[in-house]
Amino acid sequence: MAGCVVYSIVALIPQPFALFVGGCLPATSIAFAFAADSADAPRGYSSQGGVSVFPFEVELASSAILFGVLFVLCGHAFPDREAQWVSAVAPGMIHVAALFVLEVIITLVMMFGSGRTNPLIAVRPSAIVVAVSLLLLPFASEIWRMGCLALAFAGFGSFMVYFVIVMGNISQERGANASQVCAWGMLLVVAGALIGEVLSVVLLAIRPIMPIDYVSALSICGLFVMVVMQWGMAKRYDLAHETREMGGHYFLDERPAEALKFQEIARHFSLSPRETEVLVMLAKGRSIPYICEALCISKSTAQTHVRHIYDKMEVSEGRQGLIDAIEQFGAQ
Repeated sequence: MAGCVVYSIVALIPQPFALFVGGCLPATSIAFAFAADSADAPRGYSSQGGVSVFPFEVELASSAILFGVLFVLCGHAFPDREAQWVSAVAPGMIHVAALFVLEVIITLVMMFGSGRTNPLIAVRPSAIVVAVSLLLLPFASEIWRMGCLALAFAGFGSFMVYFVIVMGNISQERGANASQVCAWGMLLVVAGALIGEVLSVVLLAIRPIMPIDYVSALSICGLFVMVVMQWGMAKRYDLAHETREMGGHYFLDERPAEALKFQEIARHFSLSPRETEVLVMLAKGRSIPYICEALCISKSTAQTHVRHIYDKMEVSEGRQGLIDAIEQFGAQ
């Protein structure tokens, strides 16, 4: 809802001022991204020479860049009408309305259509909407072009909502400065936008020379980019689960004494909320595939959490050594 309000403001303000505000984004993001931490960085996040460590993994970073690329390419889909659409208020408000409807539908699906909150439920409809829009765009008549683009940008807006949630959870999970994490994220999107601008100029420049239809090329390449982007977002979708600070909860044993015990262990060994969940399931004898299914995480992510748990608790004797460490902690 907040995103829709922001987009509405951008659509209503005069174009030169909107461009000026957008132009300030890269400089502001650079200032926040490279700002020194005001205090000692907590576990999992540090500064080197006053410069914050890049907080994103390859899959998520590449998805953010591709998001910026495809967003800009769609914006230049019809250059002959682009200036007219940008200067008018109606197209922007149509985009906002489409985003609002899509977000309401996704919210209802997540609330009533699933027994558990799975972030992929929020991502998949957005990807489907963008893919359908790109498929229909080359065949759309003049009157339907705006509708296709409105659906595409609604999907992009939903992707951005997902990305903001992920950035917030990264900052909490790693104890990072939220402003720096968001600044790095925006820089990735801006970098993708710059690449998209270059590609758009190249495609428009070679159009008179080679029989390349911009919209058809956008449709084909955009669908490929969507597949890669969806893969990257899905591979790190576990980061969109709510942390305890956001109102989520640990996957702890229902018995209060056991729950308190694992909370004490988590505090003592500086385990993250997700690592605590994995620890509880390891203590119950659960396998890695079971943990992946129960927590909606990939096998590599689960193995990474297990390795971090063993390292932090200084366990080297495998599962039995971990159980012994838990029991010894309770006996102290």
